Amino acid sequence: MDRFIVAKIGKTVGLKGELKLHLLSDFEEQFQKGVNFETDKNPLTIKSYNPQRGLILFEGFESVESAKTLTNLYLYSDEEKTRKSCPLDEGEKYWFELIGLEVIEDEKSLGTIIDIDRIGDIEYFKVQTSDSYKHIAKTFLIPNIDEYVIKKGDALYTKDCMGILEQS
Repeated sequence: MDRFIVAKIGKTVGLKGELKLHLLSDFEEQFQKGVNFETDKNPLTIKSYNPQRGLILFEGFESVESAKTLTNLYLYSDEEKTRKSCPLDEGEKYWFELIGLEVIEDEKSLGTIIDIDRIGDIEYFKVQTSDSYKHIAKTFLIPNIDEYVIKKGDALYTKDCMGILEQS
């Protein structure tokens, strides 16, 4: 099963082994005591998480020295785990459901979503440009805001994104 990044572990804070947690997900509720996450090194189990301060503590890493070995690691989840722990409201989609969607504007394909990035408070769809427009740019970014995104369904339907592509 494919896994994807949900957070990045930052530097240690204080003397108890707490670490700054940089969320790369909209679902903060998945970071609960006892929940396991995969990393590129070893699985980690949350001992505590303080959402107000953005601090996390992992079992077995309760000292500054041991916690420092986790700095800059990514926490991964997968589709099954995410669907169980992070229910959506009607009409909402998970990021992994948006990857691969065709971007349609005025009945023309601008390309395919290949990634989603968050810059500041805004999510951006990274689009691999369709062959018809590769002479303009190979990829471009579409902000996930109502000004540009009309509908997310079997495709991502947009408006005014051709202008973004032309300026890329």
